Amino acid sequence: MTHVRTISEGDHLPQMCQEIYGDMKYYIPVARVNGLTNFRNLTVGTQLVFPPLKKA
Repeated sequence: MTHVRTISEGDHLPQMCQEIYGDMKYYIPVARVNGLTNFRNLTVGTQLVFPPLKKA
């Protein structure tokens, strides 16, 4: 199932991936899907899509 989350103050992409997928390692594919060039500086209020991913 696809998840959509709105960035809040203090959110970090690896942490969000841990919560959604159960593993931080999916932050790079999620960053790509969302067109992020810098996953460390997320803008508060931005919506990110967390699509279904094949778990390796």
